[in-house]
Amino acid sequence: MRVTINDVARRAGVSVRTVSRVLNNHPNVNRFTRERVLQAIKELNFVPNALARGLATQESRTIGVIIPDVANPYFAEVLRGIEDVASQANYHIFLCNTDEDPEREQHSIRLLRQRQVDGLILVSPRLSNQTAARIFRDDQRVVVVNRSWTHLGITSIVTNNREQGLQAADFLAASKPTCLAYLSGPVTSESNELRWLGFSERAAELKLEVMRITPSLHRIPTIKRGHEAMDELLASAALPVGVFCFNDLMAIGALDSIANHGLRVPEDVSIVGVDGIEMAGRVHPSLTTFVIPKIQVGNTAMQCLLDMFQEDSQPEEVVIPAVAVQRSSTGKASEFVSSHQRETSIRR
Repeated sequence: MRVTINDVARRAGVSVRTVSRVLNNHPNVNRFTRERVLQAIKELNFVPNALARGLATQESRTIGVIIPDVANPYFAEVLRGIEDVASQANYHIFLCNTDEDPEREQHSIRLLRQRQVDGLILVSPRLSNQTAARIFRDDQRVVVVNRSWTHLGITSIVTNNREQGLQAADFLAASKPTCLAYLSGPVTSESNELRWLGFSERAAELKLEVMRITPSLHRIPTIKRGHEAMDELLASAALPVGVFCFNDLMAIGALDSIANHGLRVPEDVSIVGVDGIEMAGRVHPSLTTFVIPKIQVGNTAMQCLLDMFQEDSQPEEVVIPAVAVQRSSTGKASEFVSSHQRETSIRR
């Protein structure tokens, strides 16, 4: 006969609720009671039923995570960071992929709520601020990555996107281009728009013409998209040109397009990407990029969510800076960190 939680409670001389608290590492159980329950579990060889435990404690021990592109190495590493911390805290991940589609995001949020997840982490959501305000009006257990939603009462994990755009323009201007260009990611991406803002501002200060190649709505920023965008740019831009790409995948696709046109990097086209995926250092020529500490981003997002479970906390914005790594695609292999990037900062 299968041993149940009721058997454990009888053996230990405690309530079923107390056994559930011990199983979930609840702090409000004294040491002697906890030891008695654990001894009963050992004697009876009891294996907890996760569903039953969740019903008893009103917890599912699951976290919903929503990402826009499961194939992108950036998101894979952020997810790894989330899962590492979740696993240590005895939580499981329920993952939804949206393919950059805000409608699918809303569907995923509804699905995860129906599954009664204990909290949500949204990575690079494409929802509008107005939609997010409506959906999360009464939901306190939400963390967002790559959007600043503190004004909506949501803890936000972001990077220094505008500064990346400023620095990218400086890197590219050093090669004396006739103009600069930005191969844009999704216009629904806050990171994308902030990078473009910094890039275009610095281009204006440098008195350089700047172009923007923008995808159709909900296009995923992949290697293929980068190749297509560079083809489009080379059909109209005068050389030499300095190109800033929304992410490393697009930059790698752009390098392929440049090679197909028989052009040289960085002599004819210099390129900068963002994310710091492993492939960026292995392509030829190697790619100048802004390395975002992706696992740290995931760790931080999950830890912020766990902190919410323990106490009432105020929403905060955690800024995790990227590190600029200059390689062959801009003509010089060196590494440096800007003075504004030396420490992770928290603004409350």
